[in-house]
Amino acid sequence: EEEHKSSDSPIAEAERLKELGNNEFRQKNHLDAFDYYTDAIEASPMGPSGEEEHKSSDSPIAEAERLKELGNNEFRQKNHLDAFDYYTDAIEASPMGPSGEEEHKSS
Repeated sequence: EEEHKSSDSPIAEAERLKELGNNEFRQKNHLDAFDYYTDAIEASPMGPSGEEEHKSSDSPIAEAERLKELGNNEFRQKNHLDAFDYYTDAIEASPMGPSGEEEHKSS
């Protein structure tokens, strides 16, 4: 598997992990999908362990983290489709997003 393949950027890595999660989810490998989605969120430069993480409860990071936790709750309750939706929303809520459209630039 390409699970540990390194990418050119943290955004590309997060997107790659999300796609691996989507593939596992489609194959009904929900536990593996969960792991990939969690890794994708953490791989984002603005993710839970990223250096540029913001602590404000109004920040996009707080929203992404909130959505991830909602996904975790749904996953634990075996509501895998709802969890999938929350994980996807969490990735999209990240300021770096899956496509990197709003990439943070230092001035």
